Amino acid sequence: MNLTDLKIKDSYRSGEDNLLDDFYLPVLKTAHNYDRAVGFFSSSLLVYALQGISSIIKSKGKMRLIIGHPLTDEEYKAVKDGFDLRHIAQSLEGELDRLLDTTSSIDAYRLIIFTAMIATGRLEVKFAFRPHGMYHEKIGIIKDRLGHKLLFHGSANETTKAIDSFSNYESFNVFKGWQTDIYQRFAQKYEDGFEDIWSGADGTLLTLDLPSAMYNKIHQHHLKNSLTPIDFEAESRIMTAALLIKENHYPVIPKKIGNRDFSLFPHQENALRSWYDNDQRGILKLATGAGKTITALYGVSKLFEVASRPRKLIFIVAVPYVALAEQWVNELKMFNMNPVACFGNRKSWSTRLGDKINNLLTGNVEFFSLVVVNKTLSTNFFQNTLSKIDSEYIFFVGDECHRHGAEGIAIKLPDARFRLGLSATPYRESHEIGSDLSGEDEYPAKDRIIKYYGDVVAYYGLDDALLDEVLTPYNYYLNVIYLTIEETEAYLELSKQIGRFLSIDKGPANTALNNAIRKRNKIVANAQGKLPALKKLLTQTEFKEKSYTLFYVGEGKPGLDDDDDLREYSEDEDSQLDKVAGVIKGEGWKVSSFTAKESTKDRQKIMSSFTDGSIDGLVSMRVLDEGIDIPKCQRAFILASSRNSRQFIQRRGRILRKYPGKELAHIYDFLVVPSPLNVQEAGTLLVKNELKRAMDFVLLASNSSDVRYEARKIAEEFGIDLMEIARD
Repeated sequence: MNLTDLKIKDSYRSGEDNLLDDFYLPVLKTAHNYDRAVGFFSSSLLVYALQGISSIIKSKGKMRLIIGHPLTDEEYKAVKDGFDLRHIAQSLEGELDRLLDTTSSIDAYRLIIFTAMIATGRLEVKFAFRPHGMYHEKIGIIKDRLGHKLLFHGSANETTKAIDSFSNYESFNVFKGWQTDIYQRFAQKYEDGFEDIWSGADGTLLTLDLPSAMYNKIHQHHLKNSLTPIDFEAESRIMTAALLIKENHYPVIPKKIGNRDFSLFPHQENALRSWYDNDQRGILKLATGAGKTITALYGVSKLFEVASRPRKLIFIVAVPYVALAEQWVNELKMFNMNPVACFGNRKSWSTRLGDKINNLLTGNVEFFSLVVVNKTLSTNFFQNTLSKIDSEYIFFVGDECHRHGAEGIAIKLPDARFRLGLSATPYRESHEIGSDLSGEDEYPAKDRIIKYYGDVVAYYGLDDALLDEVLTPYNYYLNVIYLTIEETEAYLELSKQIGRFLSIDKGPANTALNNAIRKRNKIVANAQGKLPALKKLLTQTEFKEKSYTLFYVGEGKPGLDDDDDLREYSEDEDSQLDKVAGVIKGEGWKVSSFTAKESTKDRQKIMSSFTDGSIDGLVSMRVLDEGIDIPKCQRAFILASSRNSRQFIQRRGRILRKYPGKELAHIYDFLVVPSPLNVQEAGTLLVKNELKRAMDFVLLASNSSDVRYEARKIAEEFGIDLMEIARD
């Protein structure tokens, strides 16, 4: 059979055609010679260029491959003059090393054939360099034994993403040599151009042979695999399996995340190993920003990859907020998963969820994923729908799993074979709305969390993350706010009421107690001195750049924030946020509110404006506390005065996430203390609690010695031993 016997179309497009089976394999089976030119040398582009290469070996053909590579003007001159070839070779060898380390089955298959062809002289490779930019053509020329030929030519914008046939469309036109007039008009110039580049006759390009060091590496790789027989029919079979994984959104570990090669940090690997050894149950207590999400996604991907067939697995992620759910949806997509988004209007997702479950049960698919907010998870509809799935098939992840200690949600968690809890602070503290109180029994909540997930199986603290440079170091700044005499008196009176209520009933059902705590917390949260202090700080501090700043203000109503739809607001809370935003804007900052009141669409617009620098900052209450990933943040102003350690640990972690070019973060904290004219026991306790929160920041700050001195001065003013607080 020769080329003229094949039914070759004039053009091919991904989606309409199976490019491997419909074009590459059939035409290359007839090939005696195959010339190929592609863009810059990268592992993904090289493997892409080798589609159908098994047919070249089978037909005993030969191949010539030209690969472009970008150089700076200085590098090009050095290469042309015969200097610095070693530097260029090392750069190319780095890409070759990445290619030889490939884990993809289809890439590995083509790689074995690629190295075999080079080692046996069936494939020659040359590199083409330009003085400006890079050689970036995408052509192929195929000739059979009878001299028939065809040339195919595609678009020139050949980037790693653009050539990924799983993600984007590839298209090219085909010109047949036996259609002489058309070939001469449209294709001959490309064929002649290839020959000029190969021979070095193209004056606009510099062509070099494959460096000897690269050849040696390729030859060694061939020797290691030479005993493995080549299955010439495997390429199509492997590609079909890969397409099945892609199209059904089965989990796949990415080669890159962003512009970086992806791999787990040692603490993530250790965490997963501990979880797996604990019968695939447990809690990962990893510092905010240390990669809990990626760890979980890698875990389910590996678990599914090695599972015995036939496989059935549903991956469920439960989160407290819609904003966090939206973030999980995007991050699952990096691992090829396309989850059902179980939040918002039920009509938008219920049918799709039902279809996914039916397909899993009938064996049409082996896997699907979903992201659900806690509110939806608790509904009868979701519970009834999920009950159709056998527990052996469920992998459940509770993000911010400390929220699953409440009895109402704990009894709704699914009976899952695989259970993974994620939280930097997995157990609730005593009475989160007033952590200066004792007597609130936290153990039932903690026991419920441990009973469901198992205990903490991996710990990685902020000190570990800073030492390992997983997080960004930070400076910490103290700003002391004195309550007015009137505020102090009101605070002390409420403290007396709280003491009386506690002596009667310490339980969470004590409405009078909770109301008194709420009122006292509001005095601290909305202290009159905060706004003037903020204005003074913004006026007197020189900020080289205002962008990427967070402002935390006020508090939402306790117990009503498990989901955005359940959040409630009072006019004074809105007023406090608006007042803070007004002060900030008055000093020339461009800021926007970022709360649960904004719709999903509005939040996406706001976040986009924040990340691209169109606005300088976000003013928020609690929506940014847990899980929201905004690594560009350079600084945070914490006006909320929360004494809930979980909250300020989350807020600190939010600002410390790594980002290219971000070398140091800045945290400005506002500490509220009573008027020194009226200090009683309750007032002293307020100072201790504020300093205790501050010392958690101080101890790990880059400017620890300076800010420790400031904290000591505050402690001495109120007769407090700072060292005793630091040791607690």
